[in-house]
Amino acid sequence: MKLAKIKFNPQRCIGCRACEGACKQENNLPVGVRWRVVTSNLSGVYPNLKKEYKSSACRHCSKPKCAEVCPMKAITKDSKTGIVEIQTDICIGCRACVEACPFGAMCFNEQKNKAGKCTLCKPRLERGLIPACVQVCMGLAMEYEK
Repeated sequence: MKLAKIKFNPQRCIGCRACEGACKQENNLPVGVRWRVVTSNLSGVYPNLKKEYKSSACRHCSKPKCAEVCPMKAITKDSKTGIVEIQTDICIGCRACVEACPFGAMCFNEQKNKAGKCTLCKPRLERGLIPACVQVCMGLAMEYEK
C-alpha cells in the first residue's frame, strides 16, 4: 500500500512561511499552536554563507510512537491513507504523545487541553483537494504524493 505524504524540496523553499499560515487558517489553530513549522539553518563561512529552510510537520510514521504511548488509544493510523489521526473526543490531554514524538510534530492546544498535529488536511483530501500547505507554496517546494 502506497501511503499519502508531502514531499519537501529544501532547495526550492524560499522561507516565506505561507505553508504555516495556510495550516493555521485551514485548521483554525490558536496562537502558539503550529502543526507545520518552518525553520532555517545558516551554514558556511563568511562571505560564503548559505541559508536553507525546512518545512516540517507530522510524518505519519509507519509505526507512530505517539500512538504506542497514548493511554486512551486515541491515536490511530488510517489503513487506507496512512494518515495518523487523533480522536480528540477520546484524548485526555496527558501529553504522552507530545513527549514521544521523535520529530517534535505533536502539539498541545492549551485552550482545548488536547493534543493535535497535522492531519494532511484529510477533509480537503476527501473533497479531492490537496493539503493547504502544498497549495500555497510559492516556491513549489512541497508536493503532495498519493
